Amino acid sequence: MSDQPPPWGPPSSRTDIVRTLTTFGALTYLAWLIFLFRQVERVLRVSEQRFAGEWDQRIEVLSFAILPPNTLLILAPAGAAAAATWLAGSDQQLELAILLRITRWSANLMAAIAVVSAFSTILNDSGSPTRVGDLGLRIGGILVAVAASKLCRGAERTTPSA
Repeated sequence: MSDQPPPWGPPSSRTDIVRTLTTFGALTYLAWLIFLFRQVERVLRVSEQRFAGEWDQRIEVLSFAILPPNTLLILAPAGAAAAATWLAGSDQQLELAILLRITRWSANLMAAIAVVSAFSTILNDSGSPTRVGDLGLRIGGILVAVAASKLCRGAERTTPSA
């Protein structure tokens, strides 16, 4: 065996990288959470419209959170948490474990919202010329959310607590 440090540097620099990735992940998760709260606030202000019921409108407004450009927001904390987990190995700290799990749960929530939104589109937009495109956007959101969840779950499996 060689006495050289691993390619990513000595343990102290690896700890710094893990801490930086954890902080980055927490801040980007907070940004996503603020965006989600904004959408929920908009959902609560919805009233019944001529062209759709109140719940149809609420699902539509909430579905903006799961459209692919917005769903990409969850990939930053998922990627950072997974990378930090793999680098930390058995030295994973509690805040990183929490970030990894809440990011996965949030991605699962986004996938569930996207599924409800997709079913709502199928049931309520039967005559819409944009139905296929609208459905495609929701399926794209499902795929991004599931990808983030799978990334986090894969990293979780490598932790001592798995």
